[in-house]
Amino acid sequence: MAKYYTLKTLKNVLLTNVFLFLFPMISILNAASYYVSPFGNDSTGNGSESNPWSTPQKAADNVTAGDTVIVKPGTYYDTNGDGKIVEISRGGTLDKWITFKSDTKSGAIIDGKDRTTMFGFLFLKGANFIRIEGFNIKDLKDTGIVVNNENHDIYVYNNVIHHIGQLQTDIKGGQNGLYSGSNTYNITIDSNYFYEIGRNGTSTNHDHGIYISGNPAARLVIIKNNIFRNRDSGWPIHIYSATGGKFSQITIAFNTFYEENSTRIGQVLLATPIDNLLIENNIFFKPKGAGIRNSTCSGKTNITIRNNITDMAKIIDSESCNFKYSNNITNTNPLLVSPNNPNPEEADYSLTVNSPAIDMVAASDLVFYDYEKNSRPSDGNGDNIKAFDIGAYEYIETSNTTAPKNFRVNNINH
Repeated sequence: MAKYYTLKTLKNVLLTNVFLFLFPMISILNAASYYVSPFGNDSTGNGSESNPWSTPQKAADNVTAGDTVIVKPGTYYDTNGDGKIVEISRGGTLDKWITFKSDTKSGAIIDGKDRTTMFGFLFLKGANFIRIEGFNIKDLKDTGIVVNNENHDIYVYNNVIHHIGQLQTDIKGGQNGLYSGSNTYNITIDSNYFYEIGRNGTSTNHDHGIYISGNPAARLVIIKNNIFRNRDSGWPIHIYSATGGKFSQITIAFNTFYEENSTRIGQVLLATPIDNLLIENNIFFKPKGAGIRNSTCSGKTNITIRNNITDMAKIIDSESCNFKYSNNITNTNPLLVSPNNPNPEEADYSLTVNSPAIDMVAASDLVFYDYEKNSRPSDGNGDNIKAFDIGAYEYIETSNTTAPKNFRVNNINH
């Protein structure tokens, strides 16, 4: 990491990531906690646990720096017909972030009601230093989470984002799991599960799990520990600016990608000028042709691709550019437990005992936990080598079986 960032920038980014993982323990010391429940009331409630509000929007309209919003299990819709379930206009500060958190993982459902609502979480200008954690975000017409308008210091953690778009349309506008647009920076997307993103019946390739875009282009983006199950209408990660912006300091690391776009190469698309891009320690399983597609060499500088695994013959479709490559493993099945389960909620992307991804990374200053909050690095396979595993999961021998692990989405309705 140090070769891609200045020491000051690196220190800030890493300290922010550590702080945000520990944030639930820290935030209670000097902030208010508000509660939202399907059984609450926006008119008569006061946001306390005993008298909660009924919508996350009511909480978003009342939070101040340092506050935490705890959303109880239940389904939450767009109640005022403005096309957004939660519109965030208020922000925190560097030492007092605002957190929106599902009380149980995926228990709070942000539901677009059969694609009749455009957006799940929409950030307005000034909504900075915000953490979104643990939600089940589903059935939106357009995009699950929209970060735009110069938003910065946003942490999206441990959400399940799925069934976005799912319409038959030929419009050019994309339908995305998460969109990060103009002049956004310090954006971390960590330990989320993206699947069934994009339209049905057409192969426009405009719809993506994560779409990084904008002019001025996004910068200081970290995408780590995520799981992506692909769709035919786009890529799990697409980095592109139609107006010529140049992206900088993008990291894509310790993610697991599964399934191909049947008409396009790759699970990550690099389609725009980028400076300081690091793609490392990812599993690219069953992509079409290669794990990464690079549309042009023009404008790309300081690109490093290392320590990735794919079952294809190539990590990237063309190595003609002056990129730096090292220790990538090709033509190798990563040996995941059950990624091909036709039900995405039951699929298991963790490592089997013989996976070649185990203990393959000697050191990393980017992660110290995996998708399921297991510590990294570990000696999960008992060979006395404490090292990092490639992909979203750290192998844990005691919990790794042939049965699916208990990370399925609760209360799926679609």
